[in-house]
Amino acid sequence: MTEDDFNHTIANALKHRCLSVNQIKKVVTEMQGTIYETTAATMAIPLLYAHWEGFVRETLTSYIKFIEAQNIPPLTTNPTIFAFSLRRQLRSLSGKQTVERTTEFARTALNMLSKPIQFSDKTIDTKSNLRFEVLEDLCATLCINVNRLKESKRDINALVNRRNNIAHGDRLQKIYLDDVEEYVVLIFKILNDFETILNESVSRKTFCQPALLRVKY
Repeated sequence: MTEDDFNHTIANALKHRCLSVNQIKKVVTEMQGTIYETTAATMAIPLLYAHWEGFVRETLTSYIKFIEAQNIPPLTTNPTIFAFSLRRQLRSLSGKQTVERTTEFARTALNMLSKPIQFSDKTIDTKSNLRFEVLEDLCATLCINVNRLKESKRDINALVNRRNNIAHGDRLQKIYLDDVEEYVVLIFKILNDFETILNESVSRKTFCQPALLRVKY
């Protein structure tokens, strides 16, 4: 997978999400002024959130696959990325660390050093509650800087809170088309910003050791 391939992949993912978000808005718009407006608007919030979380999971998986496709020697990767590639092995050390467990971990790690970087566990854990802080921590494990999204931090967290309140059946202030339209604007913004963040990470090769960013593979 080339950088252009990656850009094209996440651009298509963004297009799909935006089309779906517009469809959600259209459904609520058609209910405006009827007794079903608030019901449709309330139902729209979890769906809008789902497209935000889904886009993050989908594109980060593509990002991991892109890194694998570069056939990068582990010794030239950013140590944080190498640690991410060891997640499955590190979990085996939880609990009592016997000689056998630690030896097997060391053997596996040494074997991985002799091959291009690979990720045996590509799971993207958003904790089904993708607040800004969760996103920031998740992206940090993949050497992705999300500072561009900080200006949307409060709005992202407000969306998550409202979605959680709806999902838990709590009593809410009634939601109308105007509220949905505000969330649609937010979703479009953060989806586009996240696409830019990932493209910049790939372009700058933040997954490589800083001193080796100019090395061609």
